[in-house]
Amino acid sequence: MKLTTLPIAALVTAIASCTTYENTEIPVERITTAEALASSPDGAHTIMRALGADDDTAATQQWVYRFGQSEAMRIFGHDADSIMPSLRQFSSDIGRLHRNMASILPDAPPLRQIYATVIPYSQSVILMSDTNGITIIVGLNHYLGADYEGYSSFPAYRRARKTPEWMTRDIAEAIVRTVYPLESDAHPTLLQRMLYEGAVAAALVRLMPDNEARAIGMTDDDFAQLYRSEKEIWQRMAGSDLLFDRSERTASSLLHEGSPGTVIGRDVPPMAGRLTGWRIAESYLKANPEATPESLLQPTFYLSDKTLREAKYMP
Repeated sequence: MKLTTLPIAALVTAIASCTTYENTEIPVERITTAEALASSPDGAHTIMRALGADDDTAATQQWVYRFGQSEAMRIFGHDADSIMPSLRQFSSDIGRLHRNMASILPDAPPLRQIYATVIPYSQSVILMSDTNGITIIVGLNHYLGADYEGYSSFPAYRRARKTPEWMTRDIAEAIVRTVYPLESDAHPTLLQRMLYEGAVAAALVRLMPDNEARAIGMTDDDFAQLYRSEKEIWQRMAGSDLLFDRSERTASSLLHEGSPGTVIGRDVPPMAGRLTGWRIAESYLKANPEATPESLLQPTFYLSDKTLREAKYMP
């Protein structure tokens, strides 16, 4: 999943404002045809801004026509309507996510509106915010199923995440990473990044409790293999200088999705560092009852030299 955030300053303002969750039914508006786009001025304007178009009346009218008639809207909109004719389950999942945010991330701004549309770029989720909360634009064309012909050139690990079940999960991750971004210098250590990823994962498994593997961002098979090998993986990391490595290559190998094989072994699935970070975060929460998942998303957790000791992590 990739995301775009617009604008960061407004998010800070929204967080500082009064956060309310009394409305757990989040409006989901589907805009996958030229007619739907033209009949929703607010939705068209929001999507236009999210996709980077000029923000004035004349530009809006021109953009609505061009985008509504575009090949992306015509092809992907049609396919989205055919493959996902109903968004009832998605709407239900979003409502539950919103309710869970009240207890897990009480300082986060509330969700206000979701537009399910076509995003003709690599981003699958775009967040926009103001003092009223968060508006989300999700590209249905990014979740048409692992066997969808349009994804045939993608590697298997990417196709596995291109299903409707991942939509709400990707939205949850976008919210967590946007509201609580990694705050550090330009080159954090692998351990610091692992702790941040672990904190994100600890929040996600509580926001989306049905499937831990998916919440963290893994396939069930990779999750099971990494979980079984947790002790050995930690020994490989801790037994070398990897934890203090600051290179992007090491971080990418151990924290991001990808093909099998990492810097600690060809037999190790991707995101081994993310799972280990999550296990450290869970150990920390257990050893420090006053801590909360939201408090772990602060630099005082993931940048502290004391965190690993205070976590009492012993796989």
